[in-house]
Amino acid sequence: MATENNNNTSSFLSFIKRRNYQLWDDNPLSQTAVPFQFVSYNVPNLHVIEDGTWTVPTEFEQTDALTSIQQIGGRVVRIYTLSVQKQSELQDPSAPARHIVATSGTGTENVALTFNEPMMGALDRALAIAATYNVRVIIPFIDNWEWWGGVASFAALHGHTNPSDFYTSPAVRTSFKRLVGILLNRTNTVTGVQYRNDPTVFAWETGNELESSGQRVPASWTRDLAAHIKSVDSNHLVMDGSFGKHGWDQQVLDDPNVDILTNHYYPGLTLSSFSGGEYAGFSVLLLITVLAIIVGVLAMCFPKRLPWLRNRKVMSAEHSPLSGRKKPFRPPHLRLATILISLLFSLLPLGLLAYFIITRLRNPLYTQQLRADASLASTHNKAFIVGEFGLASVDVYKRLLDEVVEGKMAAGALLWSLRFHSRDGGFYTHGELDGYYAYHHPGFPPTHPGFAPDEQSVASLIRSYAAKVNPATIPATIPATVPRPPTLLNTTSTSLR
Repeated sequence: MATENNNNTSSFLSFIKRRNYQLWDDNPLSQTAVPFQFVSYNVPNLHVIEDGTWTVPTEFEQTDALTSIQQIGGRVVRIYTLSVQKQSELQDPSAPARHIVATSGTGTENVALTFNEPMMGALDRALAIAATYNVRVIIPFIDNWEWWGGVASFAALHGHTNPSDFYTSPAVRTSFKRLVGILLNRTNTVTGVQYRNDPTVFAWETGNELESSGQRVPASWTRDLAAHIKSVDSNHLVMDGSFGKHGWDQQVLDDPNVDILTNHYYPGLTLSSFSGGEYAGFSVLLLITVLAIIVGVLAMCFPKRLPWLRNRKVMSAEHSPLSGRKKPFRPPHLRLATILISLLFSLLPLGLLAYFIITRLRNPLYTQQLRADASLASTHNKAFIVGEFGLASVDVYKRLLDEVVEGKMAAGALLWSLRFHSRDGGFYTHGELDGYYAYHHPGFPPTHPGFAPDEQSVASLIRSYAAKVNPATIPATIPATVPRPPTLLNTTSTSLR
């Protein structure tokens, strides 16, 4: 268990605000506004556990997670979205509980939707504990993906089979805005504070990696929802949760109700995956390949078109000067050599291209995309946050965090992701793509399945950059406060992690 925090009150006396493209903390105690920046983690399971059995986390688990973030100096965490009941779960009593559920009229535009109180109670408690540990929380409303139910499930509950109708159907849009309004006006059952009046909420994010038919979310949807949020809650920041890889419409960039743009950085091949120098090198390699193929084809089919094959003539034994006969003879080995060399010079550049692509996938240029995204955001007076980054090496993370902290390119960066202790003992573990795993604080060696080989290095890196960006929030060493008595758990497992 992480070290106990002896401070039982929140220091949040103000909301984080945007001024132009920077975020500021107007703390009345300091009587001056200070820039707000952070390096921390996504904690997707803070309000619902997806690893193993789908269930709400206990107070013990939420406290462990947020104690870890406080010790890291993270200041901000981002949870995952609110889950949505799926069509296949409507008549299934054993289906997992969701945050957004239908009570009647499913499959029609008159469906009655509400929040599942036991699920929302876990979010209430997470915010209450976060306030105690001086950690602010980003809350994304809904997911583009269907892991927990997302826009497709929400549209389906209204009788729409096309997920894009979530953004275009007036009835679905009105229904979603109604639920968002209910959420903003919700009174926390633990603290008694309305969400819209709680500084623990860092920002409302319109969703996670939102896109419509693989394209950019309609600007009208984003602007409509942002205006609705601000009309109900003028205290909090609004973060556009559309998938940043698709870019942003000019209308969204110019909308004063949108405070923050965000993007998620993972390995993949896009136009921004390579530098300008690499593209120049690729062009040279492709040119060599094309020329080699042309020469090879000519050597095989039209050898007389190649000067060294057309003019190269020698005399065979029967054409000696003594016989006086002059018949030219082209040695076949020269033509064969030309074909083989052409084949080599056509395959070698392709092999080098494949090598560079694989290398880039393992060492993606997150910094290049960050510079482009943050520059666009600042040009339009929007703050920029790296909402997720991961599935790469420690060196890649370091270069990105250098841009965030030293280059001041973003207001914050959140690594994907952190898991915490389990009520059953040990840690929750979570496997990602390509052999990557979720991380744990303060970092452990990979002695058991589910722990990343570089976890200790990554955990140390995040903590060091959190200290760089906010040195007052984290001491040089973990404070020697008196921990709570150890919690003894009942378990029959022989393989705790």
